[in-house]
Amino acid sequence: MKKYKWIVPTLYIIFLLLPIYLLLNMSFKTTTEIGKDIDINELKEENDIVLLCGGATIKRNLPIPGHNSSGIVQAMDFLKNQNEIVDGLKKVIPELDARGKNVIVIGGGDTGSDCIGTSNRQGAKSVVNFEILPKPPKERSNENPWPYWPFTLKSTSSHEEGIKREWSILTKEFIANDKGQLTGLKTVEVKWDKKTNNRPKLVEIENSEKIWPCDLVLLALGFTGPEKNLSLIHISDPT
Repeated sequence: MKKYKWIVPTLYIIFLLLPIYLLLNMSFKTTTEIGKDIDINELKEENDIVLLCGGATIKRNLPIPGHNSSGIVQAMDFLKNQNEIVDGLKKVIPELDARGKNVIVIGGGDTGSDCIGTSNRQGAKSVVNFEILPKPPKERSNENPWPYWPFTLKSTSSHEEGIKREWSILTKEFIANDKGQLTGLKTVEVKWDKKTNNRPKLVEIENSEKIWPCDLVLLALGFTGPEKNLSLIHISDPT
């Protein structure tokens, strides 16, 4: 029943907010693309304000030696592809399939967790998760009092399915063979030097380099901002 655990809370929230939506005369138009199904100027004419709320979708990269090697994949590309396979829209693409591979997920959060679960279900040989931050405590520390967001250890059902989590680790290089195919990663352990009234400083630990065998890297490093083409949307002046 684990996979259904979010359905009831989500439905509860929807039905709780529905009367508010109706009261405010809100409506939702799905499967509608601005510039294709409806013109931006038409939106401007029919409304007093047009807000761009597309979210941050530009994926953060990891520009270190070897980053152009085959086998390094953005998390959202990997997850979207799997959803399309499940929906019957695509067939399995070997480059985006974790079956039989040593997989390393760089980055955490919900996206990293989804990559871990998906890799396991695809039949990965091994799955390792890298986090540059130190392992969080299970309870709030004195440095993280309420009402600040709780930086505590979080584990999901994906982690419970099987994962080796590595903390305070920095990826220094992607290693590839003569064909440009990923074969491993070079990492170094790090620590965070904390001084009063100063931001923590990342310090690499000497003689802590390690080579990890790897066939597929999934980058779950977050996003840097919205799509650049949003700034190109031109609203003509009716005057």
